[in-house]
Amino acid sequence: MKRLLITDEDIKEYANRNKEKWIREKKERDAKLKSIFSSYDYMNWLNSFTVDTKGFSDEDFLYFPEKISKDDLDKVNNLELFFEGIEKYADKNYIYPTMYEYQSYYGVKDNVNDAYYKIGVIEGQGGSFFCERVEDTSELDFIDFNDIMNDKVRDNAEEIELSKEKGKVYKK
Repeated sequence: MKRLLITDEDIKEYANRNKEKWIREKKERDAKLKSIFSSYDYMNWLNSFTVDTKGFSDEDFLYFPEKISKDDLDKVNNLELFFEGIEKYADKNYIYPTMYEYQSYYGVKDNVNDAYYKIGVIEGQGGSFFCERVEDTSELDFIDFNDIMNDKVRDNAEEIELSKEKGKVYKK
């Protein structure tokens, strides 16, 4: 049996052939991410979409996309980007996700529509992103979507950063 070996040259050639495609896709993804967090459009959609369903995952319509409109399907498919943007904001502000078994999620509040959500990821042999509308807000901290949208730095983030620079360990 002949064995196929992949060399460094093969990898370089593949990377060069796909570099432009990768750059184009990265720019498109970044533009979508920026669009989601530059207005209330996604949050308003989330509010209306979850009024009846109370929650969904990006896998719910994988096999039956015809059950929802094309626009809704596009927005469901952007749930991963929504989570990514929340996670970037949270990391920068030393906000940690709630972890439960194979899930990690953030609480996000929408002051405009007076709604609260868990936005998260379930990881296992694959991954899926989910949104759950929350009625009981007593057991979860929520990040204000306005703070994410405006890239507001939390006061304690600056304090933690200064502590890190001085070599101190910060305890929550």
